Amino acid sequence: MSKMNVVLVDDDEVINLVHREVIKRIVPDSNIEVFRSGPQLIQYLQNGNQGPIDFLFLDIRMPEMDGLS
Repeated sequence: MSKMNVVLVDDDEVINLVHREVIKRIVPDSNIEVFRSGPQLIQYLQNGNQGPIDFLFLDIRMPEMDGLS
């Protein structure tokens, strides 16, 4: 099985840390990218340097740009 590519987007550092640890326990060899805002995620996606994303965890309510915008 190939590595799972997971993206976390949340403005809360503690939530990102907890989610990262939970994912690492479930899928130890996963590749996890963490972003603290929607614009950071968009820039990452526009660069096109990432492989396919298997899971995207997105906070619905964030300042600047949220999961509903």
